[in-house]
Amino acid sequence: MEHVRPWKRLVGFARVGPLAPGESARVEIALDADTLAMHDDAMAWRVVPGVYNVSVGGSSYDAAFVSAPLTLL
Repeated sequence: MEHVRPWKRLVGFARVGPLAPGESARVEIALDADTLAMHDDAMAWRVVPGVYNVSVGGSSYDAAFVSAPLTLL
């Protein structure tokens, strides 16, 4: 059975206040099972195993600024 997943979807975000040039901020966004779950072909709500690409950025256009694969077994 093949699972069709959206090409890209927002699963979390955090707002960061204004930063001065050269200033940085640490941001943590939790990704739990409910966040990653979706309906499978049988319409069951579950996390489908596979490789997910987790990206962060200021918008969906620059989200590839930092990205890493996440493999779920």
